[in-house]
Amino acid sequence: MQDYFGGLAADEPQSVLVGRDVLSAGGTAVDAVVAMSLTMMVTRPDAAGPGGGGMCLVYDKEKNIAESIEFLPHAARSPPLRNHWIAATPGSFRGLFALHARYGRLRWEQLVLPAERMARFGVRIPRVLTQVLAKKGAVAIKDNASRAVFFDRLGKPLKEGNRLRQVDLAALLGRIRITGPGDFYAGSAGRSFVDGVRAAGGWLTMKD
Repeated sequence: MQDYFGGLAADEPQSVLVGRDVLSAGGTAVDAVVAMSLTMMVTRPDAAGPGGGGMCLVYDKEKNIAESIEFLPHAARSPPLRNHWIAATPGSFRGLFALHARYGRLRWEQLVLPAERMARFGVRIPRVLTQVLAKKGAVAIKDNASRAVFFDRLGKPLKEGNRLRQVDLAALLGRIRITGPGDFYAGSAGRSFVDGVRAAGGWLTMKD
């Protein structure tokens, strides 16, 4: 999408609209990227999520300087128990928060709130996500909590246009909006994430 405020691109249209609103509110390009990334955790959880990471190349036109900021996941440092696979320590929230602190203009809360609302009240599930669910959902999504979100009552993957609500994700985004990313790495949200990883057969600790 390109208009008076600049150009935006993302893997999912609803995220682009959120980015446009951020730019129209006076936000920087980084503000828009942060808001779109958080929104894609809701609309494209197969491609973006709290458990992931990323990298961003920022160009400062006035200083003619480009800076690369990486927040990729890294493997757990503690030795795993037998028969456990090593999980990655997520970098998404910490990295997006650092990006905003360095290059943002709007308040952090303004950037998180759109994604939080979409997760709580629901969005129309996009076609690309339905395709992913149809091909890989039955294999990739095994826990009951996730299946209750992405599958209907008959056990079939949600279809394009169905409403996708993610109440637990909304609650997490609400905490991140109010307290910043610290709770995800050192608080109750982090402990819940670690417990989920280990229940799925992975190895991750709060120290990681």
